[in-house]
Amino acid sequence: MFRSSYRDWLAHEIKPPDIVLADGNYDGAKLVMGYATGYDTEKISVFVRSLREHSDCRIALFVREADFGALSGFFREHGVDAVLVEGGSQARRFQPHIVLGRFMGYVSALRSYPAASRVLLTDIRDVMFQGDPFPAGSPPLELFVEYERGTIREHGANYRWMRRAVGDSLTRRLAGCPCICAGTILGHRENVLALLNVMLIMAAIPRSSLTRTFGIDQSILNFAAHSGALPNAVIRQNYGHVATIGKSNGAGFSIAPDGRVLNPDGSASAIVHQYDRHPSIHRAVARKYGLPEPRQEGRVGAGMAGRLRRLLMVVSRSIPEMR
Repeated sequence: MFRSSYRDWLAHEIKPPDIVLADGNYDGAKLVMGYATGYDTEKISVFVRSLREHSDCRIALFVREADFGALSGFFREHGVDAVLVEGGSQARRFQPHIVLGRFMGYVSALRSYPAASRVLLTDIRDVMFQGDPFPAGSPPLELFVEYERGTIREHGANYRWMRRAVGDSLTRRLAGCPCICAGTILGHRENVLALLNVMLIMAAIPRSSLTRTFGIDQSILNFAAHSGALPNAVIRQNYGHVATIGKSNGAGFSIAPDGRVLNPDGSASAIVHQYDRHPSIHRAVARKYGLPEPRQEGRVGAGMAGRLRRLLMVVSRSIPEMR
């Protein structure tokens, strides 16, 4: 039998996580989940505090066991469940990139929330809430467009990620479809679980090395959504319930007197994603929540270590994988 490191990981990683539940009465039917591994309270403050302004839902954030002590006071204050992620022992085994690995964590953790009927899976560091994340009467599964001005082809990074994952022919066939963002996914519990399982299975098709690259989540999600694998999914245009603004040029946005980020048409989305890509908006959000002036951080993966990792990844893609 041929082996695949990713398939071996799939076979062994489904296990219930340790969860430190928050005290208090929270709406168990509505659940927001996200990965905050490696983050301190400053990086999750806007997310948690803005969400609590608009919802009494359950909040479950994945954090490293080693980091939980420093975060526990903030979690107790704001009623956040901590889903504990192991440290060193996991690091010695094969691990896909966290953008894909988190979906296995969601599948495992959802078993601990049987009362949750509606689920929002979301990024943390660059997300702010300006309204209720769970609108009334929403469809079974909602996916949100990331790049309203163009298609997968015109969103160059997503086009490259899809070519790696599913090949040139399938990518060309879907290149004219709208580019969907994996950073915000909203739906009924059973439909969200179905999406997660579809994505995890589809990711077994490319080489194991590809599952360790950034963008694998985007490529698999867009392929699943546009190939008919998610028949219940409704694709929402940008600047509706969710505004994903990272690819926008910044023109037309404004800040309301109460600190809300207003879209170019003057509306305010309930969820704002990638606000930190625009320095003026980032500074306004930081001021609203009393945080320090945002720091300009260096590009991830720069330097000799980053170049070496990229070289090793290129080599690994060139070596046949036993399937």
